[in-house]
Amino acid sequence: MHHGRNGHHVSDLVYIEDEPHVVLEWKIFQDGSETPNVAIRLDPKYLHPLKGFPGEDYLYEQQLYWPDEPPR
Repeated sequence: MHHGRNGHHVSDLVYIEDEPHVVLEWKIFQDGSETPNVAIRLDPKYLHPLKGFPGEDYLYEQQLYWPDEPPR
């Protein structure tokens, strides 16, 4: 995950039980496989595909509060 001062963050998006989640930390096993270790469920109504970008890039238009950041 990359943090930007303007509130923009680039993170991994996965679907767990058909619900979108942002992955904050991955657990990596000795065989090289990975699974989400820390993930936050996202409300799908705020998740929008970005047009003009290669791959499957999405924009999430809702404020997420991190544990070390108080709500504003």
